[in-house]
Amino acid sequence: MARVLLLALLPLIRTAVPDFDEDLARNVMMPLCSAAYAKNPQPCMDYKMPGAKCIHNGRLDQGKDRAGVQTDFRDGGMTSPYFDTAFEDLWFNSGIGADFLYLANKYPTYKLLITGHSLGGTFASLATVHILQNKLFPAAQTTFYSLGEPRTGDPAFADLMDSLTTSYRIVHDKDIIPHLPPMHVLGYQHHKFEVFYQNDMTPGSKFDICKTQEGPCSEKNGKDLKFKPDHLMYYNENLLNFGTNESLALASDDFNDSLARNNFLPLASAAYGNLQQKCLDKHMPGAKVPFRDGGEVVPYFRQAFDLIWDDAGLGDDFKKLASIYPDYKLYITGHSLGGALAALGAVHVAKNNLFNTEKIVYYTFGEPRTGDKTFANLLDSLIPQKHFRVVHDHDMIPHCPFLSMHYQHHATEVWYANDMSPGSPYKVCVGQEDSTCSSSNQFNLNFDPDHPHYYGIHVPTFGRDLCKGSAFFSDKASLAADYDDSLARNVIYPLASAAYGNKEAKKQCLDKHLPGATLSLHVEIPCDSIATDTCSGYTFIDDGRKSIGLVFRGTDSDEQLSLEVYSLIQDPVVPFKDGGSVGPYFNTAFEDLWGNGGLGADLQRLSAAHPDYTLYITGHSLGASLSALAAIRVAKNKIHPAKNIVFYNFGEPRTGDKQFANLLDSLVNGYRVIHDKDLIPHTPFISMGYQHHATEVFYENDMTPGSSFVVCQGQEDPTCSAKYQFDLNFDPDHFHYFNVHVMNYGRSG
Repeated sequence: MARVLLLALLPLIRTAVPDFDEDLARNVMMPLCSAAYAKNPQPCMDYKMPGAKCIHNGRLDQGKDRAGVQTDFRDGGMTSPYFDTAFEDLWFNSGIGADFLYLANKYPTYKLLITGHSLGGTFASLATVHILQNKLFPAAQTTFYSLGEPRTGDPAFADLMDSLTTSYRIVHDKDIIPHLPPMHVLGYQHHKFEVFYQNDMTPGSKFDICKTQEGPCSEKNGKDLKFKPDHLMYYNENLLNFGTNESLALASDDFNDSLARNNFLPLASAAYGNLQQKCLDKHMPGAKVPFRDGGEVVPYFRQAFDLIWDDAGLGDDFKKLASIYPDYKLYITGHSLGGALAALGAVHVAKNNLFNTEKIVYYTFGEPRTGDKTFANLLDSLIPQKHFRVVHDHDMIPHCPFLSMHYQHHATEVWYANDMSPGSPYKVCVGQEDSTCSSSNQFNLNFDPDHPHYYGIHVPTFGRDLCKGSAFFSDKASLAADYDDSLARNVIYPLASAAYGNKEAKKQCLDKHLPGATLSLHVEIPCDSIATDTCSGYTFIDDGRKSIGLVFRGTDSDEQLSLEVYSLIQDPVVPFKDGGSVGPYFNTAFEDLWGNGGLGADLQRLSAAHPDYTLYITGHSLGASLSALAAIRVAKNKIHPAKNIVFYNFGEPRTGDKQFANLLDSLVNGYRVIHDKDLIPHTPFISMGYQHHATEVFYENDMTPGSSFVVCQGQEDPTCSAKYQFDLNFDPDHFHYFNVHVMNYGRSG
């Protein structure tokens, strides 16, 4: 392999538990990491996390904006003052120039490749003139190709560039950037030679070489120009992505299409992948540095982490807080570069036993690949709870740096192939690099909008605006502010299903889905005129997760269903003790369980001892109606703080009248989950004076993991399940929720 000294000057961009909990990700973790973009995170925390205190906020100045009129370039000709100042900062202040001189002196016989895309093409031109004019490296060993380069300087600069070396400016069809700044208005002029592709630049595509500075190549497009996709897409690949193709035969004795395609394009593209990191393709493996706690990582990430953790004092502040609050949960999060620093922080904390790893909750957003496979494996081994990297659709940053450079993601990716609006489906991926998730977008990536936008908001702006507009910890039923598919699917529905099982089955279900939880009271009593018909409910407590449960069983037999339906149709509603009127069967069953069965007394005992615990109230079918009555009883009588109540149920019939529905909605945020054409939520009828409470969550599908759903509006949204007036069924949709038979699932434990 030829030995090559590479100088790539390009625009730098900021790259940065139980099962996945979207509510936590959307309403807690993301606002926390978004607040990091603010100069002072405290106002955001005051607004959204009353009582939380920002102990330390360290940051580094990464540069200043500059503007001006055309100015002299130090080595000849004139250029844009922005180009000039930016180059001066890069070359002299950031140390790239000194590093180049060191390498040039150490490897004087190597080839020098200079390249760049867009603004990076301009910097590459300025660097070429500076290097060759000052004889810092032999011109005969220097090769220059740029992609989508704007006009860099005036005619004097262009002539100087052409006198020093043979260079190639590659232009893709109608790319607008090479036509800026305007030639005859501001006095700018291109250097030679333009290589023009008037096609999609796929392998084997034809190209023209214009041998004058402003030849009749891309100029013939006149005003028919555009930024997307032609400026971003070179050689049929998005420049914000990395790509290599098989070697091609030379199409010209001078211009080397294969070299441009397989070397320069990847090198130019790689500069978008990480901050101030010299990147090489698979034939030139990228440099990594050892991380203090294991594995190798991007040098910039390690340097930034060391500065923040050690020099800025974040580590000392964390250790102090950890010693004061060892029983608290530790949230580790970040977006983009912050995601990479979060990964380093998680490994450092866990490896050095600075906090109980069982209490670490780790979510990041748009995290780049941070280190090598050793680092990825280390993180996965140290954090016993599942940890999540959230990726938004075509966000390019999680694809950088590249696998070919021996970087590797840690587990577990959560991929949203959509706009991430509330209710959007997502996929919890398998392993570290799941090819069926965001990795399936190898050639269709973007930086904006997908990288700065997560959960429908612009992350940096959201943080700087103090996180206003988030549902994060609202006053009423804050823990249930947004519907959480994962919570419903993996915790609450199994609890509702367990109500159909016997006492032992309930214990098995708790052990499976909430290890450490304890069954407090199991009640089953007769509840109608048929002796074998019973109603049932249970309570549990989970000190580890600081939660209490109140769960009701649904209809358990055909005979009970017949009597229940007959009562609802024939008998008028009756007043409910706490407000509104309800179906008589529901009222009798609830009061018997609450009073005679002892559920009320047991819940009052648990809540009095643990008012800060989360109270889950749920049920399926008849149990769903009983859970609605319980939610009102508990909240209206202040048995448990409403803000700590999480109320979800499944297949609930209409339980009471409009007054009852309004009362429930005023006290608690609740979700009625409905499976497609389930008949039961359409009974009793509105014409009989019944009304649903809010909020329906409608799954118009089989409810398998990742299925889409709609969070409906108001109490009776005609665009949700109400649109099915006649095409309804009892079986399978009423019995099957989340693709599981509710009774069989519960009875089997």
